[in-house]
Amino acid sequence: MRLQSLKVIASLLVAAAITVGCGGGSPAPAPTGLTAVASESTVTLTWDTTPGVEYWVFYAPTAFAPKDNSNMSRWFNLLGGAVLLNVRPPYTIAGLANANSYSFTVNGRTGGGPGGPAATTVSATPRLAGGTWTAGTTISTQDFRGLAYGGSYIAVGTGGAIASSADATTWTNVTSPSTQSLNGVAYFPSNVTTDGITTATANYIAVGDAGTVLTTTGTAAWTSKTSGTAKNLYAVASNGLGLSVAVGADGTIITSSDTTTWKPATSSGTTNDLRAVSSISGTWYAAGTNGTLVKSTDGLTWTSVATGSAANFYGITYGASTSTTAAVAFVLVGSGGTVLTSADAVTWTSQVLPGTSKLNAVVYGSQFVTVGDGGKIFTSTDAVTWTAVVTNNTSNLLTLARGSYTYATAGVAGTNLTSK
Repeated sequence: MRLQSLKVIASLLVAAAITVGCGGGSPAPAPTGLTAVASESTVTLTWDTTPGVEYWVFYAPTAFAPKDNSNMSRWFNLLGGAVLLNVRPPYTIAGLANANSYSFTVNGRTGGGPGGPAATTVSATPRLAGGTWTAGTTISTQDFRGLAYGGSYIAVGTGGAIASSADATTWTNVTSPSTQSLNGVAYFPSNVTTDGITTATANYIAVGDAGTVLTTTGTAAWTSKTSGTAKNLYAVASNGLGLSVAVGADGTIITSSDTTTWKPATSSGTTNDLRAVSSISGTWYAAGTNGTLVKSTDGLTWTSVATGSAANFYGITYGASTSTTAAVAFVLVGSGGTVLTSADAVTWTSQVLPGTSKLNAVVYGSQFVTVGDGGKIFTSTDAVTWTAVVTNNTSNLLTLARGSYTYATAGVAGTNLTSK
């Protein structure tokens, strides 16, 4: 039997269940309190529930949604929509198109009976994260300088502080084996095979002053590693293929293929401090003071890249421009609100974002986001035109990470915010 035929039959069976049920139960009254809150590519639904009632959610782009709920079968087979069986609030629907309005309703039944009357339809429009920020609970009194996401969020900071969070809003302090200030943290994936079963494990590397390197595997405790350097390390990154690179003071670069044994780069290409590092399309890039940018294909031998800038760089990222006139891919941010952009990491264009003395981090998710001193946050879809975001925070923001449909930032005195 053809797959399309199976889909049609399945739809008809579920549609029949809406109207006549498939057990001896009965319809439930229309649910009350239905709300829809939009985030990036998602909408979260909540409604009032009654024990023993099974709820079905119906949604579709508003342009295709039924004008009323007198016949719930009309919600089936709508382009971009779905019917979700036996769900409980809060329920998040993901994979929605940003800037498109969606309509949602819900009904209930008991004992496998037919669905009852539906709640009043509500609508919501998903949009890019980055425009609205919410403060989380203060992590601690430490300054947090590094933030990474790998299924959960890890923040590191002064005094060896480490904290973890599932949502970048509520944080738990983690025991640290070091009192040295931690300046950067990175997620790197690995697979663990036990009894023939392979599972993915979230691992993190943190680096800091005096050559400090700490690692954790999964939920295990953090352990200290020998880095082979006494220089301050300011940033660390993984290429997702087993190689990790940390950079720091006086052009220090160290690499590791297992996060345990570290070795220095053959040549870092600079004696300036390196403050940011990233693996981009198979090439490593490290940026730092006095307009420094170096690159490497193996993490060991580095060459200098001319930027034409004297700014101190603190962040680097790579993303796809959505502009029809700009082909920006690489973005550097730093002192004086400087932003450098390039399509090829060879020819750079500089601009200064107003109202900030220093930009400390930049990431790309669904758009570019950069944060800096004074609590400044800017967003851009093309890294050419930037929009200042208004928040109630004026504390310096020192680090930034991209999570699942979410941006998270942290800074001085445990300040942290999220945008979804």
